[in-house]
Amino acid sequence: GFQPKMGNCGSRREAVSDAEKAGATATTATVATAAKAAAAASKDADSAIETLGVTAAMLREFAASHPQIAQKKLTTTQVCEQIVKAETGSTRCAYLDILKKRPDAAKLVGKATVFISHAWKYEFSDVLSVLLEHADKNPKAVFWFDLFINNQHAEGVARPFEWWCGTFQDSINNIGSVLLVLAPWNDPIPLTRAWCLWEIHCALDGKVPLTIGLPPDQRGALLQGVSESFSVITNALVRIDAERSEAFKQEDRDNIHRAVQESELGFDGLNDRVKGRLRDWYLTTALELAEAKAQEETEEAARVLSNLAWSLNEFNEMSHASRFLERVHAIFLKLFGEIHLETANSLKAMGHMAGNRGDNAACLEILERALQILTSLTPEQLGGYDERSQRELVADTRKAVAAAHRALGHPSKALAILLELEPYVHAIDGENTQLMANTLVDTAAVYNDVCDFTKALQMADRALKINISLLGENHPITANTIESMAVTYRLMGDFPNSLQATQRVLRINLAVYGLNHTATATSYANMGMAYDNLAEHAKAREAYQRSFEVFLHVYGEMHTICAASLMNVGLAFHRTGKLREALNTYERAAVIYKQVLPENHPDIGQVSGNYALLHYDMGDLDKAQVRIQKSFAILLKEYEPTNIVVAYSRNWEGLICTGRKKYADGHKAFQTCIEIFQKNECGGHPDMARAMCDWAALCIEDGKLDRADDLLRQASSILNAANSEAKRALPLHHQGVLALKRGKPSEALSFFEQALALRHRFLGRDHPFCAFTERGIGEAYAALNKLTEAREHLDTAQTTALLELDAKHPEVAKINAAIAALKSKPL
Repeated sequence: GFQPKMGNCGSRREAVSDAEKAGATATTATVATAAKAAAAASKDADSAIETLGVTAAMLREFAASHPQIAQKKLTTTQVCEQIVKAETGSTRCAYLDILKKRPDAAKLVGKATVFISHAWKYEFSDVLSVLLEHADKNPKAVFWFDLFINNQHAEGVARPFEWWCGTFQDSINNIGSVLLVLAPWNDPIPLTRAWCLWEIHCALDGKVPLTIGLPPDQRGALLQGVSESFSVITNALVRIDAERSEAFKQEDRDNIHRAVQESELGFDGLNDRVKGRLRDWYLTTALELAEAKAQEETEEAARVLSNLAWSLNEFNEMSHASRFLERVHAIFLKLFGEIHLETANSLKAMGHMAGNRGDNAACLEILERALQILTSLTPEQLGGYDERSQRELVADTRKAVAAAHRALGHPSKALAILLELEPYVHAIDGENTQLMANTLVDTAAVYNDVCDFTKALQMADRALKINISLLGENHPITANTIESMAVTYRLMGDFPNSLQATQRVLRINLAVYGLNHTATATSYANMGMAYDNLAEHAKAREAYQRSFEVFLHVYGEMHTICAASLMNVGLAFHRTGKLREALNTYERAAVIYKQVLPENHPDIGQVSGNYALLHYDMGDLDKAQVRIQKSFAILLKEYEPTNIVVAYSRNWEGLICTGRKKYADGHKAFQTCIEIFQKNECGGHPDMARAMCDWAALCIEDGKLDRADDLLRQASSILNAANSEAKRALPLHHQGVLALKRGKPSEALSFFEQALALRHRFLGRDHPFCAFTERGIGEAYAALNKLTEAREHLDTAQTTALLELDAKHPEVAKINAAIAALKSKPL
């Protein structure tokens, strides 16, 4: 065997203190005799690590022979100093060498099949319990446990780091599996120690199976943690960061960090792999705990099961979560009957879960049943709650009912509930309460839905003042209120204020949670939207990518929030004209959605609409048509036809009809789109201006030039009022097309040049939209008989278009036709 100089995990451990050394116990005569017999077999370290290990039978015997281990709760370090080194002191050999000389060695020693990665700070009994539990499930397991395998007296033997990068990793591969002993469950010591991380890295890099074991007391701690907050698992995963690992020697730490960074995995890959294994283990453990609790019929079991369900839901295990919440409701129903506060609360939880699954109709129905129970409770049915608490629960459930109406596309119903709720909440405890602030934020969101941005800001500002007075300026709940104001600013077209508010939220979340928390990731996503609206698309894509990476590290790729983040990245590629990259990103997101959501979920309907627009921009009208039909098939089952979400799909439908020259259907789609915006009191929204421009393009093709002119004037007026300079390029471009159609090339040239300047500024010169406007300029010059200038712009249009568009794209065909027509004219 061997013993490197320093370390604290698996194959290495930290130096022990003099106080620990002083606690050594006497050796037994039997062990002393065996030690003398083994003296000749003890050698200096070989080039490879020892291939033998110890069996479960040996570990049980060792524990039984040394009852002081459990009695005194000795750590592995103390066991080493007080027992192992004491019993091998006369021969200064490894404990394994003693075992190999015993007559019953065959049942104590064998070829190692499991490498143990652990912290020497752990209580030895905890490590032993994990190993024996593993052996119960894997009877042939033989453990490479450094305490027994290494020569604990060989303090002077050190290995060059190159050895650890080669021979050691090969040895891990040959052993075949790694068992990682974790404690405490929510911030495991091994994941903060560089040598433990190196052992894990060797396992993962060598594709060696890695199993996680938790001491029994930590299972109880995990259950207790989840019973107090369902987000504890997420918070535990957030804390994992291999780069914060330390070692006793700075040189070791630096070498390990350098080796990991230069490996194929790197720190990001190592973090992802470790979190992935831990995530799977946490979820499996949570599921096991939940299954056990589901068999009980006590109030305490129901409460714990409820939190376990929400923990599972957080990681997209919605089917399990729904099943357990139904079980919670059944327990409370049996314990208390239907008319009881706990029964109503369990119904409320089931309603929220239905909403998470995208079944908003069921969500509303269940929540209304819960509300009916809550409002009818007598003092005897409150289960220990007072009347004030009952009123708070009623208010919160009414808020949830309003949210369900909002999700179903009934903003007027949601607003009526919330406006009626405000005086009810005020009567409970006045203005300055968290419940009032939450109610005001919800009301602001509904005012956003109906485009009454002035009232939305008024509500959010009241909520902000309450939260600052209750929690301070730098609290996460205060940050959420500021974010609601950022959303309002964005919707009303005040993009600078939206960005400023979002940046403020990000600063708070970074200070409270750090860089790698889901709350921070959400802030980055919102910042991406703010940058998008300011046409700073490169910054937007960077923010979206950062958001995705954080969510990916915490939840793993197969999660709806990762799919949504990928869609944001794809949209950023789309907006900057990187259509192929956008398609690749959309397809990656679609794979996730397909696996984790039912096929008729509203999110998939919206994604299909985004796909339709992308296929349209790529010139594939057939695929665009299929996607838009799928979008309607889903959205119109979930939402009213006048829901604002449907407006966007109607817009894309109109574009596709224009491309397919189905003008009558296109007019109908655009008309419906505009009517939805107006019905939702969003007549001044920049997105309605875009729909008007798209409709104007159809009118120009269909020869309805006066109608096109009217639409473009209205669109320009909306965008000017919204101070949306970046989006003004679209009406300017179409005004150029209209002027050219009317035989006014000089006027057309002016419009096109203004549009091109804006597109160069906000989209970059390589965007396909710039190619379309370059074609317009070329055609205007050709109409003015300035053929040299015309050819220059048409060549630029062709070169730019082919950077992203297929040669068969309709717009490329128009450019080619314009060049061909120009060639027929004499210079």
